[in-house]
Amino acid sequence: MGVAGQDVDGNFYRLRSGSIDVSGPTFLIMDTETDPSTTAYLTADVPTGDYSLQLQPGWWVEQWDPFSDVSFLIEARLISDNPANATVSELATTIVTYTFYVEGVGPIILGDGYLAIDVDFDTVPPVCAPDSQDCGNGLTCALVDFAAPAFECGPEGPSLAYEPCYGAFDCEMDAACVPDSENFNCSPFGGDCCVPTCDTIIPDCPFGEMCSPLDGATGICTGF
Repeated sequence: MGVAGQDVDGNFYRLRSGSIDVSGPTFLIMDTETDPSTTAYLTADVPTGDYSLQLQPGWWVEQWDPFSDVSFLIEARLISDNPANATVSELATTIVTYTFYVEGVGPIILGDGYLAIDVDFDTVPPVCAPDSQDCGNGLTCALVDFAAPAFECGPEGPSLAYEPCYGAFDCEMDAACVPDSENFNCSPFGGDCCVPTCDTIIPDCPFGEMCSPLDGATGICTGF
């Protein structure tokens, strides 16, 4: 597949406005808008060597009907390395894979010689272990369910510790979006707040708070 593809149920999806900066022995930009409906690889002929590929902000994923050309935006998040690294060998094709997760659908995989970007669709949630932080470069293992602690890989958010949040991936790395009542350093407004995560074995909360366990040795700093 290319920058467009389908899942096991036959639904089609496309990555839109995907601008990928490729740096190494040469620099170029690979743009999914060149042919957003292609199911072939998005490729570039480049000199051999080591490359770094950075997917820039501004992309989105849409569900698409190739027959009527009707599409609509769906929520997705990047769950693979960004930047991604690749080594291009002489007369070989190196495939670089970007993976996105769509709620209710699963991972969407994007993937000189040739440098190639590809897309595929899956239904496996991007679960992770907070103690090992086994997500890709630029990603965090975020708490997605506070009541029955569950963690998934996703991008680091912009909100700092003790600031309001509205979703699991709003917080900076090493912080979790939980009810603001969990820590008195949060401004109580009846919503959620980014609370620092901590090590229950060697507690390291910023203001000496209690480290309440969530999963394994990972906990959150509670203000009580």
